[in-house]
Amino acid sequence: MRVAVHFSDGEVIDGSSEAMSLSKMGFPLVPDDGNNELVWVSLSSIKYVLVFAGNMETGEHNDPRETRGLPKVVIRFHDGEVLRTYRDENWGQEAEGFALRIWDRSRHRLVRALVSLHSVKGIFFVKEWDSRTSEERLEQTRKRVATSPATPMPAPGPAAAEGVEEKILPLAQTYRRRLAQVRDKRLATGTPTEFVEAVRDHLPRLVREDRIDLSADEARRLTDEILRNAFGYGPLDPLLLDRSVTEILVNGAENIYVERQGQLHRTDYRFENEAQLLEVIRKMAASVGRRVDEATPMVDARLLDGSRLNAIIPPAAVDGPMLTVRKFPHVLNSLVDLVNERTLGRGMAYFLEAAVLGRANLLISGGTGSGKTTTLNVLGSLVPQNQRLVTIEDTAELQLAHPHVVRLEYRPPSVEGRGELTIRRLLRNSLRMRPDRIIVGEARGQEALDMLQAMNTGHDGSMSTIHANSARDAVSRLETMVLSAAIDLPLDAVRAQILAAVDLLVHQVRRPDGARIMTQISELVGFDADGPVLRDVFEYTSDGAAGAAFRPTGFVPRCLKKLDFYGVSVGSALFSADAPKGVEEAAAQAAAV
Repeated sequence: MRVAVHFSDGEVIDGSSEAMSLSKMGFPLVPDDGNNELVWVSLSSIKYVLVFAGNMETGEHNDPRETRGLPKVVIRFHDGEVLRTYRDENWGQEAEGFALRIWDRSRHRLVRALVSLHSVKGIFFVKEWDSRTSEERLEQTRKRVATSPATPMPAPGPAAAEGVEEKILPLAQTYRRRLAQVRDKRLATGTPTEFVEAVRDHLPRLVREDRIDLSADEARRLTDEILRNAFGYGPLDPLLLDRSVTEILVNGAENIYVERQGQLHRTDYRFENEAQLLEVIRKMAASVGRRVDEATPMVDARLLDGSRLNAIIPPAAVDGPMLTVRKFPHVLNSLVDLVNERTLGRGMAYFLEAAVLGRANLLISGGTGSGKTTTLNVLGSLVPQNQRLVTIEDTAELQLAHPHVVRLEYRPPSVEGRGELTIRRLLRNSLRMRPDRIIVGEARGQEALDMLQAMNTGHDGSMSTIHANSARDAVSRLETMVLSAAIDLPLDAVRAQILAAVDLLVHQVRRPDGARIMTQISELVGFDADGPVLRDVFEYTSDGAAGAAFRPTGFVPRCLKKLDFYGVSVGSALFSADAPKGVEEAAAQAAAV
């Protein structure tokens, strides 16, 4: 006989068996996987078994509850599931199980079910199925009394139309929970089309149970609201589609902020309650194969559209669930775009292009949201197309306009604490992938040592970003990270490696008005008793007399020899602080040379 064993954890195994009851040993099963001849399934793990015996199938096309009037029964399980079915002349306890009948919607048949008594909380023989709790039934009774003919009803008008949403939203929340308890595979693992069909099949029955009178328009709105929350992210949907929004910050159910052009604005959107917010967070995490619960209250992941998700829930978040989504709707693809955005000047753009083509090792520093990743994305796209790039990121954000890119991404450990792929492991593995250049999304830990060694062993032209308040602080942070990776290395050796590896440092800031500015391009020339010694090649100055401008300092970087070795020449006029022409014309003149 064909059988389907439903486990308490939700798993279902199809197979065959000759057993017609559950015994203390469990249930004998020959799975369909072909690997096992016989398996004895533990009784404590079984919820129920469906037996598709040929002589017990009705082969009907309509649910027998309507055609036969079979006595109804409700079974409540320990895990909270409620099964509404019926019994016939063959019902009753058999050994360690309870036999009854279940209507199989997919086969249009009445099938035998063996329910494990170990998983059952209670068996209720009822006149009518009713999925409501006692509190919900009492509340519905109160509403019917309040709206009885003895109580005058207000005449419909504009106020009634305005209250439609207030009526629908609470109902949608209630019926979402009730639908989650309905035993229908289409609601759990079905395709989107099957899910919609299941909602439209079950929702009218639940509404009839509550004896709620809904107009055709209200019923449609209720269905749409449930489906919108099932497939979308509730109030976040319009914000995710808004191209002007670069970040979404949710501080609890009622406080949703967005960032537009570098400025934070509070929105009028809000969640119904913290439960809905938590549901959206879990849905977002599940869409990329991650989970959020009390055991793992934090998640940092990349959504399917490339947006970056960060969420934290209680007990780690004291004031309730918090959510941050960083969007990347518009990618600046060239240095021209950065110049037009007033992120840097033309002279700086020309020098950075020459530095990339001349295989200088670059370290881009700045604070959160200062535009480091955008600049790294633009500079990485300047790499010649005949070179192989390997990118290594904590969360894949780079979108390099390059034909030969290998993208590697950090993987967190599993629930059991295994399977983590750290940046350091990925970086070491990338050295065996024949890269011409390696781009590390952000240096933040022990991988900094491996990154320096890669830069010093034939991978010139590599790049990375680092969080820092200035270019000088970036070198000090890099020094600390390398020491944390190899505490037995002397400080002088670490500094020698950094000096040999890092050619140029680019520092960016985000101003209070939201503008991203490249404040300095510096060269590391050595170390002294006070730490790293840097010489600014370009700087951003802002004073009342001359106004804001990107200017060369007059210092000619020593890395020009390296650029010249790789066939890239830069005219000296580009670095002259006292040039009679403006820096824009100097850059054009240098480019012509």
